[in-house]
Amino acid sequence: MYLDGRALLMVSETYNTADVYYATRYLFPDPAIYVDKGDGDSLIACTDFEREGAKRGKAARVRGFHDYGADDLPRDMPDHERLAELTLRVLRAENVTRAVTTDDIPLSVADHVRAHGVDLICQPDLLKARRELKEPAELAAIESAQRAAERGHGPDRRQPRGRRRPALRGRRARHLRAAAHGHRCIAAGG
Repeated sequence: MYLDGRALLMVSETYNTADVYYATRYLFPDPAIYVDKGDGDSLIACTDFEREGAKRGKAARVRGFHDYGADDLPRDMPDHERLAELTLRVLRAENVTRAVTTDDIPLSVADHVRAHGVDLICQPDLLKARRELKEPAELAAIESAQRAAERGHGPDRRQPRGRRRPALRGRRARHLRAAAHGHRCIAAGG
């Protein structure tokens, strides 16, 4: 359990949401639902398209949205309402009545599950400290990327002989030079 015996609920895609990626360890282009009751039995509910790939993630179980009746929802239901209802169905199926989430959850989802009896609280920095701790594989990947960057930007990486960068001229050049030197940019017309 995460906070006062609450399950962790994450609802989002992972390309732009660090907390959801951290929790699932899988890149989802579409929103997915992640529930972790803290007992080692975590769940990702996602589109059927993502289902096989999600099995490579961190969750103990992966289920498709159709397992929660997605096909029975009205076809003209707006996507945000569909996701909110599917989240409620997942929580009910997992017997979750108390949950904690970060501020990445869509407001429509939070409002919907609360309106249907789920005690949901938001802790924006809930996973921040955990994300800062790195596992050995993560450290190795960071070190590898750092070494590659150092090789690519080493002192022997010069402009080929005979090729010069085009010179910047005029007001735009002054703005770029000022910004590069930490000064305020020259006002328009300056």
